[in-house]
This record gives sequence, C-alpha cells and structure tokens, in this order.
Amino acid sequence: MAREWTERQKDAMNTRDRTLLVSAAAGSGKTATLTERIIRSILDESDPIDINRMLIVTFTKAATGELKERIGAAIKGAIASGVASERLEMQLHMLPSAPISTIDSFCSSILKANSERVGVDPGYRIIDPAEAELLSESILDGMFGEIYDGELSEVATPEELEYLSDCLTDTRSQGDLSAIVRNFYDTTKDLPEGVGKIRELVSEYDTERFTTVEETRLGAYAVEVVHEFARHHERVVSECLREHKDSGNSAMQKKIDVLEGDLAYIRALLSERTYNGLRRIAFEREHPRTPNVGKSAPHLAYATEVRKKLKTDSEKMRATFLEYSEEEWRDSYAGLFKVLSVLVRLLEHFHKVYTREKLRISALEYSDVTRYTYECLWQNGERTDVALGEAARYRAIYVDEYQDVNALQHMIFEAISTPENRFMVGDIKQSIYGFRGADPSIFARMKTGFKPLGAEGDRPAASIFMSENFRCDRGVIDFVNEIFDTLFLKLRDSIGFLPEDRLVFKKKYDGEEPL
Repeated sequence: MAREWTERQKDAMNTRDRTLLVSAAAGSGKTATLTERIIRSILDESDPIDINRMLIVTFTKAATGELKERIGAAIKGAIASGVASERLEMQLHMLPSAPISTIDSFCSSILKANSERVGVDPGYRIIDPAEAELLSESILDGMFGEIYDGELSEVATPEELEYLSDCLTDTRSQGDLSAIVRNFYDTTKDLPEGVGKIRELVSEYDTERFTTVEETRLGAYAVEVVHEFARHHERVVSECLREHKDSGNSAMQKKIDVLEGDLAYIRALLSERTYNGLRRIAFEREHPRTPNVGKSAPHLAYATEVRKKLKTDSEKMRATFLEYSEEEWRDSYAGLFKVLSVLVRLLEHFHKVYTREKLRISALEYSDVTRYTYECLWQNGERTDVALGEAARYRAIYVDEYQDVNALQHMIFEAISTPENRFMVGDIKQSIYGFRGADPSIFARMKTGFKPLGAEGDRPAASIFMSENFRCDRGVIDFVNEIFDTLFLKLRDSIGFLPEDRLVFKKKYDGEEPL
C-alpha cells in the first residue's frame, strides 16, 4: 500500500525553484521525506535531475550509507515497475560514485582538487587528536620559554605573561595557562575570522571607544537583564494587585499601598534606558517593610511572598549587574584591554607557528580542512572561480542536520548554492555537535528570516515546518511540548523557537489509542 504523506511533507518533496529550510521535528519522517524528494527529482518527467548532479551531504558515514541504500532501493523499485527503466538503470550505475558524503569528505574533495591555491600538500593526512595536542603543547612551551628569555617581546614581556597567568589561572603553572590558551584558540577554529574574532572582541574594551556603559556589549546586556527582571515582577505584582485590590478587605489595603509603590518602582526601571539611570533608581529605593495585617487575613500571605521575592531579586540584581559606577566600568575596561591584548598576541603568534608546523608535516585537523576549503571558495568577501564552478556543477544541494553546521560550513554551502537549489533539513531541538563548533543560531536566524512557504512572495527562500510526530504516544508528545514550551519560549529570540515547532501527535495504531 502506498504511503500517505502529510501536506507539509508533500510541500517539502515537490516545491522547486526555492531555497527551502525544513524544520523537521523528531519522528516527523524527515529522512523518508528527504529520500522521496530526491527520488521524485530523478523521476520528474518534465525536468529530471541525474543523481550525479545532486550534492547530498550528511554529518555521519552511517547516515550517508542509509541514504544511498534508500535511494538505491527506490530506484530498483521504480525499475521493477517499468518506469523509464533505461534512464533509471543509468542512475543506479552512477549511485556508488554520486556526491553523497559527509561534510568533511565533501570539503576534503574540494581542498585536494585546489590545494595549491592555499599552499596545502594535496597528500595531507588528518592528524590524530593526541598528536595535535602534543604538538600544540610543545609550541606553547617553546613560546613561553622565548618570552621569559626576552626573545618575543613583540608578543609579551615576562611581566605581561606572569600577569596574564595570574588573571587566568589559580597558579603559576605553565601547563594551566597553555590549556587556557588552547581552549581560547579552539573557539576560533570554526569562525570565518579565526583568531581575528578575538581581536575584534577585545577591541571593544579599548577605553578610547568607551562612551557610556549601555553602549558597550556587557553594559547593554546588564540593562536588558534589569529590564527582564522588571518585566517579570511587573507581571507578578500587577496580578497580585488585580486579585486583591477590589476585595473590600481593609487589612489588605495596607499591602495594596506598598504593592502599588513596588509597581511604581518597577515601572520606573522599565522606562529608564540608561545604565546610570537604572543604577540610581535601584539604589535610591528603600524596600518598605511589608505591613503586618495579623491573623485577620491569613489568606493574604501570597502578597507577602510576592514582596519578599521582589526584595531578594532586587538585591541580587543590584549586586550582580548594577554594582559599579560608570567610572569603575571604565577603569575595569582599561585593565581588561591591557591583559586581553596580551592574550590576543599570544593567540595570533601561536596560530602562525602551529599552522606552519602542521603544513610542514602535511597534517591537518578537520577544522583546517574546512577553513582551507572556505578559503578556496571565498576571497575578499566574493565567491571565487572555484565556488562558481562548484555551483555550476550541481543542480540541487541537500544538507541534512543543518542545525549542526558551524559558521565556516554555512559559508561553504552559501558559496556553492544558487538562490533556488538548496534544501536544508534540521531541528534546533536536536543540535548535538556543540563540541565541534556547531552554531544552531545560524539555523535559528534562517528559520525566523525565511517566510513560511506560501507567504514568501517573491523571495527565493521559504521555510516549512514538519511538526507531526508519527513515532511517540500522546503522553510523550504532551510532556515534550511542555518541557520545550517552558525552556525555549524564554529564548525565542536567540533560538527562533516558534509555536509551529511544537510537536503534533500523529501516531497511528492498529486498534484504539492506548490511554
């Protein structure tokens, strides 16, 4: 019996001439939909696409093997039914060598073909992580020794290195500082700017650029946290007032008076946009004592708890985010800029030496392969001839698990795609490769930036939500939705979580649905 597809699955399979981002929840038939779309493209009578003109990229070799098996089985099934058998036999013949691979393998194929452009030995090997760690430790040990001997004064003086160690570690252990420098370095490997991103961030602490606290990155964050505190307590206090203001209870009126004062304080915070203004309001305010209404109104204890929580949170907010004056902020920034500038110079020198040594022994990390591939495809913000050649090679590009791409991988796919041939599938709730630099915010920005299919107008990109879950019982679906509603809706802006992301129960049973 032919499989029944949902309307959203059919949209994902049949829509052409669009860049599509499919937000596919767990159990929504993502792999089946992806495979069916590929098969329908191969079998399309009006405009068929050969399997060797499709780039199909996954994260693991196991997923690549599963896709090839599914595609092969579908082609064999179509041949058995007599559908365009000659052409399909050709597709089956091309399938083993078709460009269906992991991201790492795809990047490696581009780099090996264009290695001379970036000065890489095409016979490079992937360095073992243990070997890479030993190499980096050796380089850092040598760097620190040269600094203490006064041979790298352009990077740091012995005094600067000791001060940096004091700031970043609990001991004077060189090994501890080496580990911290390597950790900082690792955070930059999957960014287009590389170590330059750290320099860009450190430049924000330059006091010559300092104007007001709220115009700094950390100051703006502090202001937003205070406003979030105020928005929360405004809701709670307002609700408490609505419940009791018209109760006619005379004992409650004393509490109503102080609650109204609390609300005025909270709204003053909400209306203030400057750090200094928020600090003045927060520290000038004395939290009035909650009136004692005695045993005549024990049911009014909730109002007392509301005020107690407001006081506790207010004190914590002042101590954590509003403690320092603007002058103290400026002094802190000057100190941070001094020490972090040393860290940046260390990172830049380490990157230069570490890169040179890996090239010398023809050994690259996976992150190096991705970066050099990026450099083959982009130059000065423009796509290279290599990128244009790759874009001409493929009529369709499929990328699975897009929520786990990093910034460099995303730019690689941008370079080789056209506005209407990229099909990306993912689910932000299933991002698991943070340890490898995955940046789910890329998927989130695209998901919120692409209009839903049918509402995109003339835009070449659209989004589709496949939220139906065919795998789990209703109780599991309800529980998962409750968890993610609580966690993700509070982070809506940063992760792009929308109501359409909620799972929809669609599991079918042979008999009645179990209770």
